[in-house]
Amino acid sequence: MSGATESGATALEVSGCSKTFPGVRALTDVSIAVGAGEVRGLVGQNGAGKSTLIKVISGAEHADSGTVSVNGQLLAPGVAAHRDAGIAVIYQDPGVVPALSACENVFLGDLPTRGPFVDRGHMRARFEELCRELQVSIDPSARAASLSLGDRQLIEIMRAIRSASTVLILDEPTSALPEEERVRLFEVITRLSGAGVAVVFISHDLDDVLDICDTVTVLRDGGLVCTKAASSMTRDDLVTAMTGQTIESAPRSVTDRSIGAEVLQITDLTTRSGADQVDLRVRAGEIVGLAGLLGSGRSEILRAIAGADRVQSGRISLLGEQVAWPRSVREAKSLGIHLVAEDRRRFGLVGGESTTMNVALGGFDRRRWFGHVSRSAEMRSQHEVLQHVGYPMGRESQPVRNLSGGNQQKVLLARLLALRPRVVLLDEPTAGIDVQATAQILDLVRGLASEGAAVIVVISDLQELIHACDRINVVRSGRIVGQFASDAVTESDILHLAFAQPA
Repeated sequence: MSGATESGATALEVSGCSKTFPGVRALTDVSIAVGAGEVRGLVGQNGAGKSTLIKVISGAEHADSGTVSVNGQLLAPGVAAHRDAGIAVIYQDPGVVPALSACENVFLGDLPTRGPFVDRGHMRARFEELCRELQVSIDPSARAASLSLGDRQLIEIMRAIRSASTVLILDEPTSALPEEERVRLFEVITRLSGAGVAVVFISHDLDDVLDICDTVTVLRDGGLVCTKAASSMTRDDLVTAMTGQTIESAPRSVTDRSIGAEVLQITDLTTRSGADQVDLRVRAGEIVGLAGLLGSGRSEILRAIAGADRVQSGRISLLGEQVAWPRSVREAKSLGIHLVAEDRRRFGLVGGESTTMNVALGGFDRRRWFGHVSRSAEMRSQHEVLQHVGYPMGRESQPVRNLSGGNQQKVLLARLLALRPRVVLLDEPTAGIDVQATAQILDLVRGLASEGAAVIVVISDLQELIHACDRINVVRSGRIVGQFASDAVTESDILHLAFAQPA
């Protein structure tokens, strides 16, 4: 524990904050108060509202309602006002300039001068003073690019201290740190707390949260669940608070499809982007889920199979026959492997084109006539699949950028139905759409499987994932660390594997 001060002064107060994005209620009437010298843990599942709350506190997002105060002073909107009030945010990937020295990064944007010249003597002296305060050792002349992740984080902390920040937000600070740097960071946090700095510590590692924090706030579905003393909670208590009390009654996947022969086998998949020695098998008509935390490697596995990410090692077999690993998305499609990416607007749809044109994109090679797309062939072949996915007919000429998220996803699934792929890879197909559209999309995913496709899906909402899939693989640090049948698993089971375990 940090040993928070007992002055009772409130350093940071968030009162009644709500925030809505198109189709998503990200925060609902959230209020928290963090005392000077307190280390507050902030936990929740993917999509619980942690990132939005941090953006509101930092001024990067303006809440629809509610206020943010620092040391009793209401803050005006905007990053500059919140920064000037003493709020500093340090993200998982530190914001340092690689080509500059450690010392220059600490003074980034505010170089001291003596006359017309930069006062490098003062910079170095202050840098060394900060190192003594934090009891750390960093070479001030070392280029940031040569420093470890832990040292780069410390540079940002030193920058915050130099700027007299009184509220420090650490977003997933330990996720990529080796043990010795993790211990050092905790020592620094304890010293900052002792000096009266309020620290908000966001982490998926619940053991770290319980180890370093004085209190813990739990968010779920954009709302505040509880704030309790860390000493009064266990890891299981946190998981229960994060998942809610209805997980045992979560809807189950009912498989009325015919599960056929093995279509896809992945062996020893390793990529620079995050997949690590992954083995995976999927049969015809089967829906296999990949569960895990943000950054766990779920999406990277899909992208590698789809030819979008370079593979360092691994073997791939289709229908029992080993094939060359696809080196591009085009090669993967030629093998019958199709990916619907998480960002459908950037990587799946052409916003200014019509619905029918977007559905036809996957089959242009079969509908060209002297280099041009046959519009009549397009119209004949696409209306049937659009009707099949429940797209509102009569809007086929409407640009897809004007459609709701649910209807945009239906357009992509209609394209897949027209192509009859062997393997379908879906990355967050229900993200940003309402409950009714989500149910329709999941029914369409089952329909793809019923047509004989082998389906792999990533969905952050664990209830949806359990409901959609036949089997669920849990991914942590790029590896598959466990597997469940969906009719015999709870959200709690998945989260216990997904969160970092004690050594």
